Amino acid sequence: MLSNMNNITIKLKHIYWKLIPYPCRKKLEQITLHRYKRKVISELKSNIKNKNNVQEFQKILDRIITHGLCVYNYNFVDNYSLQQYIKNIRYDKDKAMYYAIRNGNKMYLSKKYNTAEMAAICYRNICVEQDKNSPHRYLSKNFNIIRGGILVDIGAAEGFFSLDNINNFRKIYLIEYDLNWIQALNETFSNEIGKKVIIISKFASDINNDHCITIDKLLQNENLDKLTIKMDVEGAEAKVLDGCKQCFALAKEVSAFITCYHRPNDNKELLHYIKDFKYEFSQGYMINLFEKKLRKPYLRKGIIRARKK
Repeated sequence: MLSNMNNITIKLKHIYWKLIPYPCRKKLEQITLHRYKRKVISELKSNIKNKNNVQEFQKILDRIITHGLCVYNYNFVDNYSLQQYIKNIRYDKDKAMYYAIRNGNKMYLSKKYNTAEMAAICYRNICVEQDKNSPHRYLSKNFNIIRGGILVDIGAAEGFFSLDNINNFRKIYLIEYDLNWIQALNETFSNEIGKKVIIISKFASDINNDHCITIDKLLQNENLDKLTIKMDVEGAEAKVLDGCKQCFALAKEVSAFITCYHRPNDNKELLHYIKDFKYEFSQGYMINLFEKKLRKPYLRKGIIRARKK
């Protein structure tokens, strides 16, 4: 029943996207976000009044007032026009899937993105997310991958992180449960570059069963000299980290890039799992508009970058 309702919702969304032009959808989006906009502005004004990070919060406030509310309320977003991404989207008739060319490789997208515009928006969002000034950027100058080791890409989705770093690791595990993304990943990594890639169609978690696997179990037979973890699991980060304790302890070197914006207090609670690591937060703040009901604090840090060596 739930699966049928989800399918109906997806189909209705596709109809809406096809019938309503992109500029009109953006305006309608701001209307629906108006009640959240007032709450976010109130939080920003309160922080500014209390002398909390005044300069940055003032810039975010000014941006929201002039441009409306979005996930990343910074000027760098203006560098990513939709049209430039529509031009770079291709359609594979044999696979009935759209793909983007990324660093010379085909990166297939889920069949849920079944028009060129939808595929372009998906790919644009990936590029915005990883802009050097984005709060969701995984890597930084001081916290980077560990070359020559193992990468575990948890919540892989389209697999851009693994594709970008395909030559930097001896083995890559992609963990993804969504069957639409699994199909896309199988196509992206079907050629020569996929020889070092293993796709795991399960949830990463703190238990092991038919649908879930811990990272400790996944890596129990691996040489953990150099380990890189990238994690974006929609609020299940604590469970995944519970299942990483053994490999974190055994690995000689670990780099971890963990989303910390899905739940209100993750930027504090997730630090419990990396007590022996040096860490930093990504710059800036983001607003998790993907939440069904937006909760305080509205402005959150995006990524925890951590390193043990």
